[in-house]
Parts: sequence; structure tokens; C-alpha cells
Amino acid sequence: MTNMKRDDFSQNVKNLLAKRVGYLCSLCECPTAGANEDSGATNIGIAGHICAASPGGPRYAPNMTSEQRKSFENGIWMCHNCSDKIDKNFDYYTIEKLRGIKDTAEQRANKSLGMPNLNKNNSLYFTLFYESNGTCLRCGKTLVLHSEGAVASNRGEIVYLTKSAKEAEDDDNAIVLCKDCIPFVPNMTDSEKDTLQDNKRRLAADSIVLDAVTGINIAKEIEVVLREIDNVKNERELANVDIKELIEIDRKISELYLRDKINTNMVRMFKTVNEICANLEQEIGFDTERFGKEMKFALETVEYKIKGRQDIDCPQEYITTVLVETLYLRIGQRYQAACEIIVAYLIKRCDLFNENAK
Repeated sequence: MTNMKRDDFSQNVKNLLAKRVGYLCSLCECPTAGANEDSGATNIGIAGHICAASPGGPRYAPNMTSEQRKSFENGIWMCHNCSDKIDKNFDYYTIEKLRGIKDTAEQRANKSLGMPNLNKNNSLYFTLFYESNGTCLRCGKTLVLHSEGAVASNRGEIVYLTKSAKEAEDDDNAIVLCKDCIPFVPNMTDSEKDTLQDNKRRLAADSIVLDAVTGINIAKEIEVVLREIDNVKNERELANVDIKELIEIDRKISELYLRDKINTNMVRMFKTVNEICANLEQEIGFDTERFGKEMKFALETVEYKIKGRQDIDCPQEYITTVLVETLYLRIGQRYQAACEIIVAYLIKRCDLFNENAK
């Protein structure tokens, strides 16, 4: 049998595909290049074909020319695992979907140029931020969280207070400082570093107590919001929604700030909101699925209205803010924090923002 000729990419095209996404997998965002033990470099990235390189392959397009098949436009940079995944699930990962994933990955890489890699340390960053009550541990300046599309002058950065070259950087010696205080770190004495560490531990302990009290209050507010929402039903404002299978937030939300904010809220509150919904379903017949349909209708309406707008850098964050405001207004402008957690819960539990989910 004659072997089918493959229209493989040139090395220049492969290099361009990798560089355009910062050597991160376009789907899962994992790094695809790094150091190895032999002082060299290891690459686990693949320049995958959106339309197959030869007949019989996934998404093969017979009307394409050889030059088109091996062009940059037909390629997408991925890790080995995701490359195998998209080819095995080609009915789901269509040509249009892969082109969208490629565009999103390139835009994400472009926005992150010159910015700290919060994708690597995002969980630690958020933990340290909340433990310090959103303030710089050295000067007390109020900090803000990282937001895609903008660089805030008062955004905090992770700093490691190591006392010697042999001490490893880890979660224990990590703190968040403002940009004005970071230059002082190299000249700090061990005593000054210990003071900052003590401040970190003290605020973290206070945060645990406050979180417990706040959690009780927020749970009560969430129940009030859901009870009031159950009294106002609109048959027309519904959309099909799936709440049977939880989809990981990382597979639904492409914007780092929004993703981390929802994950942070859900680590603390998902189980609580779930229990409140279950109790209200038994007590008053609250319909979680119906509520999800109402919010998905609102999401799709906003999505349609902002489609194509160039002034919105972070559409998912924008839409989520509108959903929170919609809920907040419906209950008479009360309990905004509870509304934020409820919307985060629906995003996690229902198929809102589900374009990236299988």
C-alpha cells in the first residue's frame, strides 16, 4: 500500500506557532519547554494540524492545497496530551473551535507580555493577598488584585524572604508587598524579615477568624437572596441549562483574574451554597435548575449585545459583573457579596461560559 504524503510544517512555522503563544499549550496553558538535567532544554510541545496533514486524519479538508495544510494558519501549538485529546475527540474539537482556541491563546499571550506570571503562582498570590487583608505587609498600603488587560500601579507582587542563598523559596517565606516596598527587600536584615513574617502570620490568623464569622453571615444572606428570587419567576426569560455535570472552572474561564476569583470563592463557599439550595428545594420547592436557566438567558443576552465590541478587553469578567449587578438589582440592591458568590456557584455548577468545556 502506498504511504500517503503528509503536509508537515516547516521548522519556521513550528517556531512561530510556539512563540505566538509564549510556548504554552493553547488548550490547557501548561508550559511546553523547560530545562532538563543535562543543562539542555526539553520540549513537549507539538505543532498540531487544525485540518489533518493527510487523508484519513482528524478534520481533513480535501479542498485545501498542500501549501494551506502546512501553513501557519492551519497550525495550533499544544502539549502532547492535548494534541492527542483533540484528535481523539475531533467531533467536539471542530475546525472552528480550534481556530477560536488558537486566537484566544494568542490574545492571552499578548496581554501577558511584560507582566508577572500569575498563572504560575496564582493560587499562592490569592492566598497571600487575602491573608494580608489586601494590604502591603511593610507599609500598609491597600493593594488590588491582578486584572487582565490593565496593570494597576498598586497591585501587589509575591516576594520571598529568604535569609541565605541556600534557603529555598517556598510558601512559608512568601509574602505580598507593594511595588514601592519591593526594592527594600534585598537590604533587609533578618530581624526585619522576621517582623514581616510575624505580621503575615498574625493577619492570617485574624483572617481565619474573620472568615469563619463572615462565612456564617454570608450564608444567611445567600439564603435570603435565593428565597426572594424564588418569589419572582419569569417564564419567558429561560434558556436550556445543564447542571448534571460539574465542569472545572479552568476549562470554562480563560481570563486569569476571573478564574482565580471564582475558584477562591468556591473553595470557601461551594459546599455551603449547595447545601442551602438543597435545603430550599425541600422546604419551599426552590428550583435550582430554573434559576440557572434564568441566569443563562441573561448571560446569552449580554453576550449577544457585546459581541464584536473592541472596548471590552475581558468579556467574561464584564458579563459576570453584569450578572451580579442583575441579581443585586432584582433583590433591591442588597447583599452584593452574596450575589457574587451565587453567580460564581452557578458558573461552576451550570453550563454558563461553557464554550471551552466538553
